Amino acid sequence: MTRIIAAVAAAALCACAGLPPKTDIRERSKGFKAQSVAVAALTGDERGDVAAARALADAARRAGMTARSLQDPEAGLAGTAFSLDVLSDPRLLAQIRATTGADAVVLLTYQPGGREARFDALDARSGDSVMRAVITPRGAPFANAAQAADAARAALTALAGKTESLRVDDIPYQ
Repeated sequence: MTRIIAAVAAAALCACAGLPPKTDIRERSKGFKAQSVAVAALTGDERGDVAAARALADAARRAGMTARSLQDPEAGLAGTAFSLDVLSDPRLLAQIRATTGADAVVLLTYQPGGREARFDALDARSGDSVMRAVITPRGAPFANAAQAADAARAALTALAGKTESLRVDDIPYQ
């Protein structure tokens, strides 16, 4: 009997490990849809910020948006310490719009070893919050900030006003 319970528990754990992360959208402006985003990440490590921002830009592209990382040197903002307060500055928003043409500015906040990542999106014109979400893995913690950024695709898809669909290469193989 104990072996059966242990086998069932092990099977349940394996099944959970293969599930995609949970995206809990806490706030969303229903009328706002973004086609283009400027992304930044805050991980507590400058190199981690750059890697996570690139992964977030890749996730946005897979969600059907055009995306540009604000932390890449070509954006002209490399070295800027991003936060929601900094990103809502009207002068910085105007510079971001001029440089990237973005409809929204997205910030991913992740602490190494953390069990969640925070996703915030601001209207690039007004600086108003258009989406807030919390992303949590359904098993082991995110291995790194880039993995947390990749998990933000569901929130990015919702920000684009689309429904998420799985691709064959998104289905975990065990």
